[in-house]
Amino acid sequence: MPRLNTVCLIRRASAEDAARIGVIARAAYTKYVSRMGREPAPMLANFAAEIAAGHVVVIEIGGVVAGYMIAWPEVGAYFIDNIAVDPGRQGEGLGRQLLDHAIGLAGEGQALRLDATPAGRLLYNTMGFRDDFGLARYRRLTPTLVDVSPPVELLQPEWWDEIVRLDRRVFGADRRATLEFCWRSAPELACIVRAPAGIVGFALGRHGHDTDHIGPIVAADTDTAIALAAASLSRITSRPSSIDVPDDQHAFAAWIRERGFALERPFTRMTRGTIDDAGLQAQVFAATGPEFG
Repeated sequence: MPRLNTVCLIRRASAEDAARIGVIARAAYTKYVSRMGREPAPMLANFAAEIAAGHVVVIEIGGVVAGYMIAWPEVGAYFIDNIAVDPGRQGEGLGRQLLDHAIGLAGEGQALRLDATPAGRLLYNTMGFRDDFGLARYRRLTPTLVDVSPPVELLQPEWWDEIVRLDRRVFGADRRATLEFCWRSAPELACIVRAPAGIVGFALGRHGHDTDHIGPIVAADTDTAIALAAASLSRITSRPSSIDVPDDQHAFAAWIRERGFALERPFTRMTRGTIDDAGLQAQVFAATGPEFG
């Protein structure tokens, strides 16, 4: 019999919680291994880094961590990256309590955003989330040679203000903290394309436990996005890589598939509440990602 509305404590995660969070992630997501043919990204995530960045809260029952949430504030929205509950405590409403906690952290009138799996999408619809757009995660196990166009340059620190302005126009929010977090993780994957008028595109990446994730990629057009992706992928020489592509970027997705990437799973970007400036979705060729493997 499910024990609903269990009394619990939600607190910020500490470094000592990383091992327990990893155990919960593996237990919660192991059922997907046979379906996907590999361990999904939450089973391989770098929880120590997420905790150090202040992105993680845990839910405790009787002093034992029973679930966790990875989330962070952005201007205009509060982004929920991942919620997982120990299978032994599922059905007690812990996931909903974590989501309610995120709503409280976001504050009155603040929108929430997340990337939902097909199963999760049904639950989030009942909680006031609406679909923004669909994405597909592509993954490549073996790096292959990728031609790089000359206009692409490695990102330099002095360009950050211009990159943040471009990203703000496209996404409708100031995501400097998130972008710099990616850059610190994998500076060698960060690159830009400049035109006479200024930066017209950039790509960032991040190292996961066993996979390098490329994204976000923001660009004025498909050719620029392909040049950026090629530059980032050329620097991945020994590990699998993944990239999350919006469903409406057909030409870019076709180029990704031609480079050996295979569709791993679909998901949907969802929002609860209203974001004043929705941005320019047509210039988003790869998302930062709901989580990182």
